[in-house]
Amino acid sequence: MVVEPNGTRADEAKKKRRVVLRDPEPLLNSDPSKNLNPTDGDAVVIDIGSSELRAGFSSADGPTLRYPPLVSRARDPGEDGRRKNFVGYEALHTSVRSGVRSPFEANVPFNATLLERLLDGTIVALGLANEKKIDRPFVLTEPPCQMNNSRAFIMEVLFEGYQAPSVCLGVDGLFSYMYNMYSSTNSTNSLSQFKDRNALIVSSSFRATHVLPLVNGRFHAACAKRINVGGDHATEALARRLRLLYPIFAPALSYDRVNLLREEICYFSSDYEEEVNRLQRDADYFDQVETAIEIPSLEGTKTGPSPEELERQRNLRAEAGQRLHDMMAARRKAKAMTEVAPKEVERKLTSEEVHRVESLLSELDELETISDMKTAYEDDYYMSLSRRDFKQTKDLDDAVRKKEAEVVTLTEELGEELFARAKEKWRKRKVEDALLETPDALLTADQLKEKRKVKSIRGAAEARERVKLQKAEERQKLEAAEAELRRQKEQDPDGYLRRRIKERDDLLQRIKKRKAAREAGSDRRSQAARNRMRLIAQQIMPENGKKMPDDFGMRDEDWNVYHDMQGGDTEEEEQEEKYLADLKAEIFELAPHIAAAEEAESRGAEKLYYPIERSNELDICVDRIRSTEIIWQPSIVGLDQAGLGESINLSLSSLQGATARESLVKEIFLTGGLMNTPGANPRLQAEVRRVLPASFSPGVDLNIRLAQDPVLDAWRGAALLAKIGGQQFSDSSVSRSEYDEMGPEYLKEHFASNVYYQTPQSDRERDNKKRRR
Repeated sequence: MVVEPNGTRADEAKKKRRVVLRDPEPLLNSDPSKNLNPTDGDAVVIDIGSSELRAGFSSADGPTLRYPPLVSRARDPGEDGRRKNFVGYEALHTSVRSGVRSPFEANVPFNATLLERLLDGTIVALGLANEKKIDRPFVLTEPPCQMNNSRAFIMEVLFEGYQAPSVCLGVDGLFSYMYNMYSSTNSTNSLSQFKDRNALIVSSSFRATHVLPLVNGRFHAACAKRINVGGDHATEALARRLRLLYPIFAPALSYDRVNLLREEICYFSSDYEEEVNRLQRDADYFDQVETAIEIPSLEGTKTGPSPEELERQRNLRAEAGQRLHDMMAARRKAKAMTEVAPKEVERKLTSEEVHRVESLLSELDELETISDMKTAYEDDYYMSLSRRDFKQTKDLDDAVRKKEAEVVTLTEELGEELFARAKEKWRKRKVEDALLETPDALLTADQLKEKRKVKSIRGAAEARERVKLQKAEERQKLEAAEAELRRQKEQDPDGYLRRRIKERDDLLQRIKKRKAAREAGSDRRSQAARNRMRLIAQQIMPENGKKMPDDFGMRDEDWNVYHDMQGGDTEEEEQEEKYLADLKAEIFELAPHIAAAEEAESRGAEKLYYPIERSNELDICVDRIRSTEIIWQPSIVGLDQAGLGESINLSLSSLQGATARESLVKEIFLTGGLMNTPGANPRLQAEVRRVLPASFSPGVDLNIRLAQDPVLDAWRGAALLAKIGGQQFSDSSVSRSEYDEMGPEYLKEHFASNVYYQTPQSDRERDNKKRRR
């Protein structure tokens, strides 16, 4: 799939399907179109899922409340800063979302405190907060094989906190199946027809997927299977893949956007391996499957604060500005009252002025020394006069008077304070020179210490001076080179451009070689790594077998070994990178068409197909099936679990009797959000037929049905049971007296419920102690 010369490949790409990456619709915790005025006797129906909580009254056609099961606790600025619980979309508000948490682990509620706050928020949103006790039956969904302790704290909240008269619990997948069977058969107001049903229910939700066998109208929990893969894992897999392939678009690929994208473009492949092979060999089919995702501008995706928040921020800024204005006014007033004449800036001597003072004082001191030698050392005195070309003593006295006059003049020029400061420095330097000239044998311990200190200071000063001169020379050379480049650029622009391009290419090649050598050094078996270890070993034990000298590191060349070990100088690399960027910018300025052509030619994996014509698009092809394939092959994303097809096989194999297994595969029901993905029916047909044992009848008919609404049918089935269940609903509910007698873990079994297994006494006592603590 390379770019064809005639451009037909790019023309075909223009016709491919395009999808805009969009944000989810802004939602509220409650639906304003739903009626919150229930009739007497309506049950409160709550479908508690790990991705969404749905609540309402049994007389409604759908749930009134729909929001994620998230809880946050923070101070409410609108209620005098008191702490308040925020649930659902309110918990995702900017000011409180930092502490948002979910009471679920996978799809099982584990945190009793968060679940209680979530239910409290639901009761408030349903308009039941002002009632002393909620005199309405409750119908709640729970995951298959719910643990008793998780069920216990839900029952405690409902009976102890809300004073509920009765509570009915059921499995969400079974409620969905019941609702769809009732709707499809157009039966009368009776649910007794489901007591003899045999079916295999596949419920794939947000965090987990369950295979639920229904035998003779009862949930067969011992043969149920669960895999910890759901819609959340598919979305995460797609998001990670897109962020890896297109890191430039990572800020725009948020979880919510990718989740909507998965629901819109992803599908189940009936044969994953075959379709991947077809995509590789069939270019036309590749174009048919490939989808272009248009990325909106990041600036357009930013959601600003509300008008109330903007007004509050403006008021805060105005108050802060007024406080700053008052503070500065008070400071100016205090300064005006205590203001004094500003001090003159202390002037410092320049290096030329210091040199003039020191030279003049040195010459005067030398002349005065010669003059003092006249009485004590007459011979030396006349020899000094002859060396200085003085014919007689009068000439020396004239020279002294002349130098003293120059000192007076220089003092008036510089000022007495500056001259005195320079003279003090000269005297100090003269003492230090005398100390340095004195042999060490004639010095005391303190004088030796002072001598070493003076040497160190003089050496550092000389080093700084050498560096300054070296930089000045380098600056002159650089200015000369730049002038030469400017001359060449004016006289021969084409030759200058070729030389700059060659210089850039050589620098790029050098940088690539250095990076390749560094990457090779990370491999212990590479030649670079062996050389580095050899250098380290040589420094630990030199070749002559003797111990490393104690003065290693005192010489500059000793430090080259670390340069060789590291494989490069970081500062030098940074300078080269900066110089390379300057070269690229200059080449682009001189010849933009050449630079653009080279940039387009050097793009990485894009040239395998065709150039991207729009910078705000990304292409997706095989990931349309790869992200959803994890439910059939969890090993794709590194999960060591059985796939859905294998789980169905294990569930069917654990049933007793071939007749029961055949009756189950004749009616397979799909529910849950992930099962709403296109292609679920044919893929499940292929998977089930692949795992059917040889003892099955060859012509067995697989009847696979998808729920009318895989997301909401669980709530509607629970509401249906409360609405038309009558005595059957009463028999399926745990009353207050039964709760007091049997305890909070008790569950009444019915055709849509879990199987109740009583907790052993020792475990129950331990859980009770935990709850009391």
